[in-house]
Amino acid sequence: MRNTRTLAKSLLPKVVANRLRQIQNARRVRIMRGLESNRERFSAVYRHHMWGGNGSDFYSGHGSRYDELVEPYIQAVVEFLVLLPTKPTIVDLGCGDFAIGSRLHLYGDKYVACDVVPELIERNRATYAGVEFRHLDMAHDELPTGDVVLLREVLQHLDNASVKSVVDRLGQYRYMIITELLPYGDFVPNLDQPAGFDVRVGHGSGLDVTVPPFSLDAESRVLVEQDLDGALSRTMLYTMGD
Repeated sequence: MRNTRTLAKSLLPKVVANRLRQIQNARRVRIMRGLESNRERFSAVYRHHMWGGNGSDFYSGHGSRYDELVEPYIQAVVEFLVLLPTKPTIVDLGCGDFAIGSRLHLYGDKYVACDVVPELIERNRATYAGVEFRHLDMAHDELPTGDVVLLREVLQHLDNASVKSVVDRLGQYRYMIITELLPYGDFVPNLDQPAGFDVRVGHGSGLDVTVPPFSLDAESRVLVEQDLDGALSRTMLYTMGD
């Protein structure tokens, strides 16, 4: 009996946490219902703090704040950038609250940071100097020209049609640095989902831009991998041929 009670107590916090997560996600789904455009959807994500940061005006998630996640990523990207023969023009698609970009923009000759939420772009313009901020929907609008494009945990929040629209136009960049959350082990890649707060890894899938329906054709190598307690954060460098 004692072992049974001990087991029940050990399981209770996890059960409660899972139930609270279900309730929270159901509320988020209700909020997103009826929002059609990426601008509407991601504006709602920030307005309702779906990625956390209730004390912040804009908050792009814990993955942009925790040192154990941020530092290895920054180090790997900087090590790549400083080895290029000239300072590149860097395009940051889905720049979010710019917690990451603020650490990287000085390594570019020019840094163009883009996001679909207009209020977020205005806030970033007022906060960070020396950066060109643009409001655009990467799935539908013309992408800025540049040498290196950064997409850090961005595509995983888009539906497949939007991802394909972006990937089909990434060939204009010489280098693509793309970070995605992936399940461990075997999984079915690229299951579709609505654009918004959620990511595929929560449903046992993950994005692989090199396989259908995206099929990016580029040389690739892993820049950095990080364990996220049940998921893998993988940053890939894709290089277009001459």
